[in-house]
Amino acid sequence: MPQPTFWLQVIWCLGLCMILLAGLIRLPRLARIALGLVLVCGHNLLDPVRLHQGDTLFPVWALLHQRDVIALPFGFLARTTYPILPWLGVMLLGHAIGPWFDRMVESAQRRRYLTRLGIGMIVGFITLRAFNLYGDAPWHVVDNSPLRTAISFLSMTKYPPSLLFLLPTLGGGALLLAHCERRASSRLVSGLAVFGAAPMFFYLFHLTMLRILYHAALAWWGPTDGAVFMVDDYAWVLIWYVVLIIPFALPTMWFARLKQRRRDIAWLRFF
Repeated sequence: MPQPTFWLQVIWCLGLCMILLAGLIRLPRLARIALGLVLVCGHNLLDPVRLHQGDTLFPVWALLHQRDVIALPFGFLARTTYPILPWLGVMLLGHAIGPWFDRMVESAQRRRYLTRLGIGMIVGFITLRAFNLYGDAPWHVVDNSPLRTAISFLSMTKYPPSLLFLLPTLGGGALLLAHCERRASSRLVSGLAVFGAAPMFFYLFHLTMLRILYHAALAWWGPTDGAVFMVDDYAWVLIWYVVLIIPFALPTMWFARLKQRRRDIAWLRFF
């Protein structure tokens, strides 16, 4: 019988980081920025540190930085898919730029901040990655295959997120925010804002519906790869994405409006 496993993934990681952030926000803003930069930029220096089951600090280190499996009492296991150390740094830096989004800050000024931040992070990524200086496993040239060379260049570590993973993803996100700021009144931006207005609801709803759809497909077509149902072409994943995005958006829109309308129901804000 397989051992019951607790998958410590994104919700667990964000929740724990929020608890830690609740204490760290008492620090001066510059101190929070400095700590966030140290965690985001410096955590890859800790990659060579590997602990093993039985070592005194192994459970703590697996939670903080090392993706691993922790043995729990009564035969349970915990798999630390999202170690918290770099993500805490990301949240510290995200909280530190919160004042940029104050209503007193003009839209043009906010766009400048976000654009400079995004470009700076992208340039930093290209520089570090091009010369294999730091931040992830080196890339290499694959003979007679420009595509595989490009894939090697763009292949970065997400679990835990390396510096070179965070620079283009967060930098690209900053540039997208700057673009959305410019087109804040467009229907596309308004539609995207729906998911931001009810993120936890959408996350739980889409996981539940995908699970139901998977078991329905398994019951209808049967297993296609061993004991599971799988598709053999990634194009099907993209097709299902397009087909499901509107049906998933409709209940999310309803819940976002409910949150806006019923501010007296305090627990709705957590979804």
